[in-house]
Order: sequence, then C-alpha cells, then structure tokens
Amino acid sequence: MCLVIAHFSENKELDFILGGNRDDIESRRHQENYIDSQRAWPSVGEGQTWIGISKSVVASLLNYYPDEKIPERRSISRGFIVPQLLSCENPRLENITSVDLVLEEVTPFQVVTYIKATKILVHQIWDGENILTPTTARGGTHIFVSSSYGLDKAEERKKKTEALIQEYSGLEVDSMRKILATTESDGTRSPTSPCMKGNSSATIGSHIVEVCDQIKITGFAGSPNDKTTQSVQMEVKIK
Repeated sequence: MCLVIAHFSENKELDFILGGNRDDIESRRHQENYIDSQRAWPSVGEGQTWIGISKSVVASLLNYYPDEKIPERRSISRGFIVPQLLSCENPRLENITSVDLVLEEVTPFQVVTYIKATKILVHQIWDGENILTPTTARGGTHIFVSSSYGLDKAEERKKKTEALIQEYSGLEVDSMRKILATTESDGTRSPTSPCMKGNSSATIGSHIVEVCDQIKITGFAGSPNDKTTQSVQMEVKIK
C-alpha cells in the first residue's frame, strides 16, 4: 500500500477500521479476488497481495525506502508477506515459517497488523537486514505512508492525511472513503491528496476493512471518482 490509515473507532457497532490506497502498477495489478473460508484479499497474481483479512487478523504492507534511492529489488516478492501473516496465530514477521519465504531475499518493507482477539495494532519494519523493534497501539488514529522517494515526502503525505481527518471531524467509514478518494478522475493526485501516484500507475487499488463481530473488506481497482472505470469490485465478510 502507499497509504494506510488505522483507526480505533468509538462507534459501538465498529471496533476498528483500516483503509488504504496503492498505485495499481501494471506489473502487479489487482486482477481478481482471493476468497476462501478463512482468508480474503485482492489478488495481484500468484497468491500475492498487499492487504488482506482472515477470521482474526487484518494485515497490510507498505514500502520502506528511507532513502530517496529505491533499493535494488530482491528475489522474493513482498506480495507473499501478507498471506503468510494471515495464516499465523500471532502475525509477527518472526513467526513466518514458510521455507520458501526467506526475509533476507525480500526488499525492505513495513507491515501493519491488527489482531481481533487482543485489539492490538502492530507496526513492524524489515529494513533489509533486521526486523526492527515493533510499535503497538490499543487506541487512537495511526497513519502509515510508503517511504518511497524519501522520508521527507512520506512526512508531507502524512501531514496532508492529518489535515483531511481534521477537515472531516474524525474518522469513520464514510470519511475514510472520502480521504482515500482525493484523486482526479485519471488517477492523478488532487492538490490536497495524501495518496501517491507512481509514474507507471494507471489506476488505484483502494480498500477498507471494518472489524466488529466479523471482519469485512470492501474495495476496487480503478479510479476512485469514476465508477465506470472501476473493476474487480470486492465485498467480503469473514466471521
């Protein structure tokens, strides 16, 4: 994802919401939805995704490039991380046991997970050499942005997100949708948008997860402001 917003709701009918946008780059475009009795995610092919849900876990992944120069891509795609975490009882990077997923062969990333049973939000970073000390939260609003193109630009997008949250007087599902839709019809950023538009992107992959007695994910691939261009609609509940 390029932008992820996590919010512990004060609404009695909703415990937690997480929303995110990502540039839908041709090489890993949202092609279809993966759904089984335990997990669901927008698939970018070969069992990969950048956001997904299970009966007990929400997980979303972002780039982590603290320098302006994008690091050389390693041999294993980051798209396999989220499906692995959704299969873990305790979704931490150190608990991934797949012999085919060696972190040392994965380009740096950051991942956000929410555990339904404990109501804990966890943010972890793989810097290419080490799993950094995680941060956790049990309340509040938390903004995570891809650090592509440097930390200064990431901080700028975070401030734009904060401004929009204030403009909408807080966060619920409707205001989350409005914040994630601050792009022009062709997918380019509007002046107030915190979303990132990559040079090779044609559309946006936008998804919102709602957690209460069940976990629900909704979303699409396409332009947020032109439904005629949207494809691969998604609305899945897992109890």
